[in-house]
Amino acid sequence: MKGVLAGAAVYGNSSATFGEGGVLNPSSTAKSDKNRTITFNNSLTMEPGSCILLEVLATDKYSKVVVDGQLALNSSRMYVQLSNYKPKLGDEFTFWTAGEADAFDFKQIELPELPSGFYWDTTAATHTNGLVKVTDQPGLNNFSGIKDIAADAVVVCRVVNLSGVVVKEFTATASEAKAACADLAPGVYIVAMMADGVSQVEKIVVD
Repeated sequence: MKGVLAGAAVYGNSSATFGEGGVLNPSSTAKSDKNRTITFNNSLTMEPGSCILLEVLATDKYSKVVVDGQLALNSSRMYVQLSNYKPKLGDEFTFWTAGEADAFDFKQIELPELPSGFYWDTTAATHTNGLVKVTDQPGLNNFSGIKDIAADAVVVCRVVNLSGVVVKEFTATASEAKAACADLAPGVYIVAMMADGVSQVEKIVVD
């Protein structure tokens, strides 16, 4: 599978594989703003060059991936993006569950920095259960921190819509990337940026 699979849905009984450039983005739908879960009744394989993009708005409104069979992340990436989320001590999120899972490297999962005084606690997370908590204690994050691309770095950008169609590709500095999408039709897009081996994926809205 290539392109973007977004929304909240149940993906049949066949195995699903996302190839290079594929994006899995559990998100809201026209029917539900809170149900942001994509469920796979069989297995899910993320190939190198693909990614899972998760969004957090609140403890009852965040992205989740449920895999009844086996989850294989291979060398893909999982990004968590905060959207007007205001953390509180003890907040919990289960970003994924799986019946089985390959022993992927937790460094493939990138968590964004929280406001001052708050930290991520990933010590309870396993390969089959992505339980993450908010704490006031530093040093409990076994996942990777977001590797921010410098604002003046030159990035290669690919923009896709939620139908998985590549609508624009360009090169710009990181600080100019979002503005360079202003000429697109109103809608929601996923922007993948790459610079010096560091990748960053963001979801943007063009009004």
